[in-house]
Amino acid sequence: MEEVKCEEIMPQSSKIVVFDADLKICAAFEALFENNIEVAPIWDSSYKGYITMLTFTDLIDLMCSTTKLHSQTLNNPENLETIYSQLNHSSIRHTVVEVKKRISINLNSVEPTDSLYEAASIILKNNTHALPVIFSEDDLTCLYILTPKRLLTFLVKVLPELSSTMEQNLVVDSSRVSPYLFSSVAYPDSTLLNVLEIFARGAPVVPVVSRGQKNLLHLISRFDLMNRFYKDTIPTFMDFSAFVFKNHSTPIQDLVKLPTDLVKDSTLFSYQNTKISKVIKQLLDHSLQIQVILDENNAVLCVVDSLSLLVYFVQK
Repeated sequence: MEEVKCEEIMPQSSKIVVFDADLKICAAFEALFENNIEVAPIWDSSYKGYITMLTFTDLIDLMCSTTKLHSQTLNNPENLETIYSQLNHSSIRHTVVEVKKRISINLNSVEPTDSLYEAASIILKNNTHALPVIFSEDDLTCLYILTPKRLLTFLVKVLPELSSTMEQNLVVDSSRVSPYLFSSVAYPDSTLLNVLEIFARGAPVVPVVSRGQKNLLHLISRFDLMNRFYKDTIPTFMDFSAFVFKNHSTPIQDLVKLPTDLVKDSTLFSYQNTKISKVIKQLLDHSLQIQVILDENNAVLCVVDSLSLLVYFVQK
């Protein structure tokens, strides 16, 4: 990995959507959804550089924090109008700086000539799912967004020396692996706000499990949740806000039709002690965001994604 440069795994051309820091947050939300992307670099004209990344997770986090802040007044139409007005006029700069406190001139990024090892190390150290490749010698062009999944795809297909790692078993062991796993699950009676809070912590997909035995019933992704309610149109930020404010305390089973049977699609889960190669194959061959890990009783132990698997290849 130390000898392979980031530019070697970049496609010949790619589409990067860049937002100005003064763009309204509602317009950013709709652009992310319309372009089916989850992350975009933020350009600050006054600084003349990229200052942070805006993700779909950030927008969900904004909805969660706003809902909890105003939970006692969401039934008051006058208060709702005030909240909608504030959200509608908030810019990315206002949201990032004043709400999330995330702005940083030292944006994590890599150069095209940096090694994959450097890129993977930054991704793991900062627990990020998106690392911009920025060419700083010209006009700070953002060439590509590196993701753990892209790195993992390259590693397992191109570097044969990693075959010994691939043949290891995935062990759900708190002494090694669990810091890189997220194990948040929802239950049929979990509220919409509960589910959104799991998304806000970075989970791309939330498993819905039965209480007690924790058997896997359903998987809900961020975009799937949106598509269930806006099948024919692209939702506006105000549409999404209204939906969350109205249903934040509603059980997810009342909003999403949950199956009565357990999930039987074997591509969606693996058992503990399965070989790492099989878990990765499931992710990559079926274009999945996660693999649910089950124990011998079919109870959900945890969820792994490309980021949590990347640690096997970097921290050796």
